[in-house]
Amino acid sequence: MTDGFNLLDRPWIPCMRAADGAWEELSLRDVLVRAHELREIVDPSPLVTVSLHRLLLAFLHRVFGPASIDEWAALWERGSWDPDPIDRYCERWRNRFNLFDPTYPFYQTPAVDASYAKPVAGIVHGMMLGNYLTLFDHSVATDPPALSPAQAARYLVAYQAFDVGGMISYQSRHGEEASVAKYTKAGPLTTSAVALVKGRNLFQTLMLNLHAYNGADGLPFHFTDDSAAWERDEHPTPRERRPSGYVDLLTWQSRRVRLLPESSEGNAAPVVRYAVAMKGEQFPAGWNPADYEPMVAFRKSLKPRDGMPPWFPIGFQEDRALWRDSLALFQSVSGQSARPKMLDWVAGLAAEGPLGYRARFALDLYGMVTDQANVTLWRHERLPLPAPLLNDRERFELLQEALALAERISTLLVNGDVTVTGADGKTRKIPSPLRLFAQTLAAPDDAVTPSPATVKSIAESLKPSAVYWSRLAVPFSRLVSELGGDVDGDPLARWALEIQRTAQAAFGGVIHSLDPSARALKAAARAERAFIRLLREMLTGYLPAREEETDEPAA
Repeated sequence: MTDGFNLLDRPWIPCMRAADGAWEELSLRDVLVRAHELREIVDPSPLVTVSLHRLLLAFLHRVFGPASIDEWAALWERGSWDPDPIDRYCERWRNRFNLFDPTYPFYQTPAVDASYAKPVAGIVHGMMLGNYLTLFDHSVATDPPALSPAQAARYLVAYQAFDVGGMISYQSRHGEEASVAKYTKAGPLTTSAVALVKGRNLFQTLMLNLHAYNGADGLPFHFTDDSAAWERDEHPTPRERRPSGYVDLLTWQSRRVRLLPESSEGNAAPVVRYAVAMKGEQFPAGWNPADYEPMVAFRKSLKPRDGMPPWFPIGFQEDRALWRDSLALFQSVSGQSARPKMLDWVAGLAAEGPLGYRARFALDLYGMVTDQANVTLWRHERLPLPAPLLNDRERFELLQEALALAERISTLLVNGDVTVTGADGKTRKIPSPLRLFAQTLAAPDDAVTPSPATVKSIAESLKPSAVYWSRLAVPFSRLVSELGGDVDGDPLARWALEIQRTAQAAFGGVIHSLDPSARALKAAARAERAFIRLLREMLTGYLPAREEETDEPAA
């Protein structure tokens, strides 16, 4: 089939209008020309959402640059993009944006053999997490779900960035060696929390993430001969190579994909039920993404494995909200962590004038969690992003102290030990109040020592720390906003009070949720006394004096 679906003209990018909040799909060209009228791009999958932003950024870099802060400022002050250079670029590369072009299908490799086709659910791997089991159930293998061209295009863009690694199809009947093409590395963003600075509308969002584009000056890194995936005459092959430039990185073809459109009864547009996916281009051993990828924060590995980069991307964890690692997002710490280079760029824009020192935005983070080749969840988190927090070390150190305090208090809520300092100044470890509760519940007779496995099972079934961290998310966002403005009074004292109330509610909620048996009441009373004493000691010096004197029981 050669029926076209040109992404420059046909609606396929899901957007929300700024004026009325209504949702509509727009073509790539219309999204950019109308960006100032749109609030944001929004897809049910965070992976699709951030991948579409990166695609649009690559397009904009090839049209507008900008090569310097001055060029960037001129674009920003205009408030919208001039459609003429966009249209000229569209006309030049129009045939490369046809999703079903026989020679240069968008983001695909036509040479892969159709005999290796599998249900198109394979390229939706992780992008439709809610339907994961249905899509991969063997009962639908003979009648796979059909994607519209718009859906297929969105998932295709995200698949190139986020596909998990492992075994993949290879053309065994056509000369490809298994050792070369059967196994593939994960996509470039699979393990990363990808950061996107958000403005008041889509134009601002894309501009804030439109880093200066000048390879000669090392912006965002050194390169000489860059090109987007659609500008290349040669198709991807299963080889290792370094990105030729920043736009090459943004449009990296980690997989050789071929969508197989077919006619749909009663529908003029084709549908996609099958696709071929094979190993594409891979980064070579020794290539360090921390030196190049500007939308991800990195942390230094203490003991890097052989052949692995010395810095690893900060990503999502199933049982840990990303805001707890926000120090690595807001500022870099030499030899320990590196914030996204995009935030270096935004910090410079704020410090040097175009945005203003007190500018305020939001920081969205997108990604997923995998277990080997399985996607367990995807996630989208949002944090306030006040520019002063990016440039002011004193404000950053206040945030650092606030997070450290929250982490210390959390040790009261897990099955472990708490480090305390005695009157003699020496530190020692004692059981946490949660462990004490579990020990007493398991063996109310002090002469009996419960088994560690039983204690661990009881403690882990209660999980007050999960409640504690989830309830601190909103107060933490308030703290970040406060530290980015005119700091009034003592923000750490207010934060400590939030921690106290939240920890008391979380701990009290679980220990008083059990049946009111004599055993449970004894365990609760003993653990609560220890909890209140330790909480007061840990918060000494942070709470206002009247709060430190309060001996309020957990509830």
